[in-house]
Amino acid sequence: MASATRRAIASILVVEDDEAIADVLLDILESEGYRARAVSDGASALGAMRAEKFDLILLDFGLPDMTGRDVRDQQMADPSIAQIPVIVLTAGALTTVDQLPVLRKPFDYDTLLDTIREQLDMAEAARHRTLLAAVSDVRRQLLKSVDDLEAIRRSSEIEPPSKRRA
Repeated sequence: MASATRRAIASILVVEDDEAIADVLLDILESEGYRARAVSDGASALGAMRAEKFDLILLDFGLPDMTGRDVRDQQMADPSIAQIPVIVLTAGALTTVDQLPVLRKPFDYDTLLDTIREQLDMAEAARHRTLLAAVSDVRRQLLKSVDDLEAIRRSSEIEPPSKRRA
């Protein structure tokens, strides 16, 4: 159930200059319950990444205005979008890019969906680890503050007036 809910709200940016391929990808993604948007060039991709929140990017490496490598380099240089996971799409002989998953065109339907789910699951796990680390840090700071307040209370304790009269 959680996986289906996550998929239903995941938003995917398709960066593909071949309109037919982009349309097929949008149809596949939407039929699987994802929100999907397509752009056809690198500049539009970077603009969309900065303007909207995407959970995943399907990035063609052969774009008309810049290479997929250029898009990826600019994405990684911008902390506001660097954490968005990327799956590389290529019609060429490319097999690896910075340890990113690479899908060769024409891609297999099941492999595409499995790779998307895997990347979304890994991104979700990374977000959970980050949140748990932040909660742990806040807890540690809170416990230290409580200890500090307790030490101040003990060091400034004044005898109650009833004991001073005796």
